[in-house]
Order: sequence, then structure tokens, then C-alpha cells
Amino acid sequence: MNVTASKLIKFKKLDNEAKLKIEGLKQKKVPLPPVSEKGNQTKSDVNPKFKGSLQAAFDIQARDTLDCEIVIMFYSSGLAFYLARSP
Repeated sequence: MNVTASKLIKFKKLDNEAKLKIEGLKQKKVPLPPVSEKGNQTKSDVNPKFKGSLQAAFDIQARDTLDCEIVIMFYSSGLAFYLARSP
């Protein structure tokens, strides 16, 4: 089986198109803030109305840390946000 010059050009063009398509489908890296910066609050950052037992009941620092972890999971895995509502 002989490959003519026109077929070779056609095959190279198809190969280049396939490479470009593969590059476009690769996952892109999304820079995310580390959990330690955003999730941890100091006591001065907490709203004054959440002091004492109310603050302990809602555990605002733990919720903020968990929210950051969830965001990192969705973005880094490329998950759709509607999965959060899925039972």
C-alpha cells in the first residue's frame, strides 16, 4: 500500500486537528486558596452577636473551614454544582 503525498498531507492535518482537540479537552488547573487562610477565623473576626454559647452552637469556624473544603472538592474535581442537591 502506497501513501501518496496528498494522503500524507491529509493524515498530518487530521493528526494536528486531533492533537489540538485533545489539548482543548484537558482539565485546566484552577488556583484555589489554601484552607488555612480562608477557613480559619480569629476571634476578632467573628460577629459580636455570635459570642458565647451561640457561637459554640453554630461553630462558625468549623463551618467556614468545611465550606472551603467543599468548594475545593467541587473545583478541583470538576464536579457539577447540581450534585450538591442530589440525594
